[in-house]
Amino acid sequence: MSDHKEAYASRTFKRDKYAWAFLILFVLVFFLTTGGWRETDRIIFRSWEEPVSNQATLTVLEFDRVVWKENEGHVHQDQLRKQLNALAEDGFEAVSIRDVFNFYYKGDKLPEKSILLIFANGYLETYSVVDPVLKQMHWPAVVSLITDPIVRRETFFLYWDRLRQMVDSGIWDIIAGGHFSPKGMTNASKLMDGFYTRKVGITKDEREAIDRENSASILQDYKVSHDLIEENISGYKTLAHSHRYLKNANLGYLSSAPLKQLFKLGFVDSFVGVNREKSDPYRLRRLRVQPGWQPETLLAVTNKAIHATAISEQRATEEDSAWFTSEGELVETSGHSNILSSKKLSVVRNQSVDPETYLHGFPGTSIFLPGGNSADNWILDVNFRLNRGEFWIRQNSIEQGEEWRLGGNENNLNLQYRVAHGKYENLASSRAGFPLEVWQHVRLIRRGQGVIVNLNGERLWNLPVHLRSALKGDIALQVWSGDGEGALKLKNAKVSFFPHDIRWLEEYPQEMDVQRLIQDAERVSGVTTVTHVIQGDRLQSVPYDKDLFQIIAHRYSWDFIPTVSLLSEKKTSKHEDASFGYLWMSEIQTLVKQNQWTHVHLDLSKQTTEMKPEGSVRFSELKAELENMDCQLLVTARGRSDIGQSIEDSTETLSSDRLSTL
Repeated sequence: MSDHKEAYASRTFKRDKYAWAFLILFVLVFFLTTGGWRETDRIIFRSWEEPVSNQATLTVLEFDRVVWKENEGHVHQDQLRKQLNALAEDGFEAVSIRDVFNFYYKGDKLPEKSILLIFANGYLETYSVVDPVLKQMHWPAVVSLITDPIVRRETFFLYWDRLRQMVDSGIWDIIAGGHFSPKGMTNASKLMDGFYTRKVGITKDEREAIDRENSASILQDYKVSHDLIEENISGYKTLAHSHRYLKNANLGYLSSAPLKQLFKLGFVDSFVGVNREKSDPYRLRRLRVQPGWQPETLLAVTNKAIHATAISEQRATEEDSAWFTSEGELVETSGHSNILSSKKLSVVRNQSVDPETYLHGFPGTSIFLPGGNSADNWILDVNFRLNRGEFWIRQNSIEQGEEWRLGGNENNLNLQYRVAHGKYENLASSRAGFPLEVWQHVRLIRRGQGVIVNLNGERLWNLPVHLRSALKGDIALQVWSGDGEGALKLKNAKVSFFPHDIRWLEEYPQEMDVQRLIQDAERVSGVTTVTHVIQGDRLQSVPYDKDLFQIIAHRYSWDFIPTVSLLSEKKTSKHEDASFGYLWMSEIQTLVKQNQWTHVHLDLSKQTTEMKPEGSVRFSELKAELENMDCQLLVTARGRSDIGQSIEDSTETLSSDRLSTL
């Protein structure tokens, strides 16, 4: 008690008086100099105060026209307010386009459940109906502006004066939504493969434009849109564009250098709108919100999509394997699901523990799971009964335009591969077939460079089927018929994690070591050996049995992962590289380009603690450069003996949790 009295006795009123006087003076100066005493419509968004996760997800939602009153064809204001409030209550936090730019280009953090709101086309209601809702919530948003209606002075669209007010409010940003030019080509739709739709140009001589012509025409439209925005809104920088066309539509222009000079971000259609740190900033997924979605529907779709896009070791429940229609509707397969019905798809209960998903349509229809975009190795299990037509499991790469698929009819099965705009090529065939009206089970293991297929518990082919490239993309289950309607029933469709196991072999391995590895071939994803060492500031090759490694990697569909061992390193200004300051890093990039490596393992076990990758700007830059070449940098710092459990004397496992990724 006496201690407390002495503590209080040490304070004086005189000292408090000076403190209060200083505080009052500071507040007055702040308000008078900053204009804090005035009310303003400009909203400044505070920094994120809550801790953020390194596994942040960015969900992008696009709304079409939002109207005042309830309307079957459009989201209405009260519906929008309820949807956004439901997202906020569930922990979603709205971010601005600048936040997204800083996330992908400056390494800034985002909230764990970030959401970017896009309102399409620049309708007048974006100002009169949407803006009051966002102001009330203090949430930022984006207008994807089509500029040709402004040029034509169409009365249903925003004009530049309103757009300037919206930008000045601090709530709104503007991205280029395109500009339909009367010059050049007209647009027409072409249906491909029963689902994928693209926009193609029709030239003046009434022929279908080739891809190069389409890309040039679309790029010009976006340049016009970009220039008009920056000319009419003084000092504004247009960071992004929004791809106007449908899924898989003329995406070649997205990789063009002229587009990347205009924009830093791009948005494309998807049946989920979830993006992650490693997503391509020029192909960020956006989900178009359907007018009939209630708040609970939108919330279920967004949350399920977040789980479905990350195939990880922890993901083992069927509940996480959420499937979606092409319009983004959630296809529930758990016992707690709601019945979903449409013209092409329905969920049938029949009081069953395992509800059945019934796919039917002319000529066919599909459901999708997006996890294949984030994982190199995964397992698909599905029970199915084919009623009519053909059943296909597909993985399509939007970026590369390539696809592989497994499936067939009651007479035969095929595993096929197709390059961009090419024809399907058979990689493997079987006369097993899918008997009609019979329940069957297929397990497909996608690992390394190939596919392992089990039908009703038996292997279809003795060896894994080698694919042409390790593409990533959405996984689809499709029914299709060339004559009438396709029909298929599914249940217990689940995609789960497959460990990325990489095995060591010596540079010139013994035959028995290779045989032991082959005996465990199904569980192996890749094989590695030392191919280069770093001495000083240069990369030196190491002799190894290159032919042997190429043969076994191709035969058993393994990734070949070269190991570069850092023996000693010194920085010299004479050989200093302009990008990194270390010549060997540039030499690694050259080797990746020449050999088309998908992975590189960097072994730092011979180095001092100063050379560890944690926090190293140089390693981060190397990682980013390799990712731009579709190559993953794997780094270990404790040597082979500590990487994984020894299988045999010269063969060790580099498991995914020990082979750390920068």
